[in-house]
Amino acid sequence: MPPEVALLPYDRGRAYAVLVILPSPAIVDLSSPGRARRGLAGFLDPLAVQRAGTALGHVMVGWRCAGQAGAGAQAGLVSKTGAANGRGYRLLRQGWGMGAMLASYDDGRLVTLAELPDQQRRVMRAGRARILAMEITEDGCQRMRRALARYLAQPPTGQARYSMVPTQARPLGDGCAGFALCLTDTGGATGALTPWLMRSVELRDSFMGLGDTPEPGVTPLPTGARAPLSLLRLLLGDWSLGAEVGAVRLLDPELLQCALEQAGARAGYRFAERLPMEDPVNAAAQAAIARWLDGWHRATPVRVGRAQAVVLHRR
Repeated sequence: MPPEVALLPYDRGRAYAVLVILPSPAIVDLSSPGRARRGLAGFLDPLAVQRAGTALGHVMVGWRCAGQAGAGAQAGLVSKTGAANGRGYRLLRQGWGMGAMLASYDDGRLVTLAELPDQQRRVMRAGRARILAMEITEDGCQRMRRALARYLAQPPTGQARYSMVPTQARPLGDGCAGFALCLTDTGGATGALTPWLMRSVELRDSFMGLGDTPEPGVTPLPTGARAPLSLLRLLLGDWSLGAEVGAVRLLDPELLQCALEQAGARAGYRFAERLPMEDPVNAAAQAAIARWLDGWHRATPVRVGRAQAVVLHRR
């Protein structure tokens, strides 16, 4: 277990759900076509990726249960990953535009604690992660563990889908953020907050394309786009223009990061405002985050080396 999670001041005999966010190289603000386009440019900037220590950003979920029937504390950390080996970037070059972000990939898998990449450990040690532990009931913690066990008991095909786009079976999508919140919702930590982190996005042919046939195992989101979209037009064009070709409602990872940063602010940390509050979805999410944080009695700031973290206690 990374010390940035293992050494948090968990109260003896109490249970916690944990979220760890490795911030992306740039903010992709889905409330504004222009700001979203500028965020994409950051993802394609090698210097921004180097500074962030991660190419796409990532969310991990953990738990620390007090243990039952005399057993000791039970702790773990896991995440979901996919779209490996540049598959998304290849879709961009094939003319699918932001369809690369909304595609489904067949290489989704869980990353266990033993497989946690050194690069992600370095991001945590460097203090660039957002780390939040939330006190939950012991029953809630055990529900998280059972939900993970059920997920792992699926056939491999049931685990392999990796996508931000929700389905009936996976209403938060099958990406790292959706998987993490599915577990913390089950544990009773975030269920009241999650609906406020969803965002409806209107899709236009100024940033969605109909590209070349993708490689096996990659399924682009069907839209009304009729032509390939060059990378140059995607990066330099006006995303507010063009014909509407579809719509999607999905979990917004930026709003989730706002939640962790507002928790940090409750503990005395300072963060620059991540999203503009004149957008009604952002404003509603901010108000919901404040109500959600009111459900905890105290917020404890923690430093482990260079890492900053927050522990939310019920009592």
